[in-house]
Amino acid sequence: MLQKTHHQNRISTQLYGVCVSLFLVMCAPFPAIATTGLPVTPADLTTATCDTTYFESMKSRAWLEGQRRSRQTQNYILKPDSVLDYSCFDILSNYSALHTEEIFSESHAGQCFPDSLDCSLEGLVISALTPYITENFNHSFLGGKSNLSRAAYDPNNTEMCTVMRDVWALAKCHNFMLEADVDGFLSFSDYAGTDPRLLPVSCTNPANVAADWDDNIENAFSPPDADSWYEEIHDASEENTQKYERYLFPGNSAPGCGNLIKTGIVINDINSIFYSYIPGWDDGICSNPACVPNYAGNCVVMNF
Repeated sequence: MLQKTHHQNRISTQLYGVCVSLFLVMCAPFPAIATTGLPVTPADLTTATCDTTYFESMKSRAWLEGQRRSRQTQNYILKPDSVLDYSCFDILSNYSALHTEEIFSESHAGQCFPDSLDCSLEGLVISALTPYITENFNHSFLGGKSNLSRAAYDPNNTEMCTVMRDVWALAKCHNFMLEADVDGFLSFSDYAGTDPRLLPVSCTNPANVAADWDDNIENAFSPPDADSWYEEIHDASEENTQKYERYLFPGNSAPGCGNLIKTGIVINDINSIFYSYIPGWDDGICSNPACVPNYAGNCVVMNF
């Protein structure tokens, strides 16, 4: 057992040494192999791998992603409704006040006397329940997301206790993105001037929140002091965009579309009037831009 442990420790030490070496090779600037005989200059020691500006842009992008996910998650998770409402507590309390007194000798035919059970329940329970519900749940159900409120239910109707069923149906059938500016997928720029957390009350933004978003958007996508890494990525992106657009506009010469990459699925259009002439054709993918498969199983330029 001791020999095995010693062997494992030696392997771990060797692996650690390899990892450290790789890290130093990747991140530590070092001169390239001189082939011209010229001396190494500071420019030769600069590597994009450890560019501090690039690192700052990654930090800003991580901040943006985290802030957006946090805010949108808090917006989607609705405030829970009152369990007292779901259980129709006020209805049950009224029912108890009217009928429980029949068990005892006390019965005042609806009149409120100091020793009346219904008046005692009213003073002890309902007087505390009403302000609690009003102050904490003074909005429609589902955290203000629905159009159903507590006012829709009569507390004196002891035969109608359907609150939980009704709210469950609303939650089940609630469609996504009914309000695109609130529960949609917002861009980073949208968050700079909009806080989607509006229900049941709006969130109070901290000071300079818009400036924080704007600064991180700038640092992530177009830092003012960007070194060569940003210019290289930007230029390469522009070049690729121009090449792609060359395929998309009619009249421009496009290279061949290449061969169809078959998926193994055969398509039969039984509703087509040409079914007798086209018994089936191979489904596939055309890898080049602006190219689509045709009935003959070839990739051709899209007809714009």
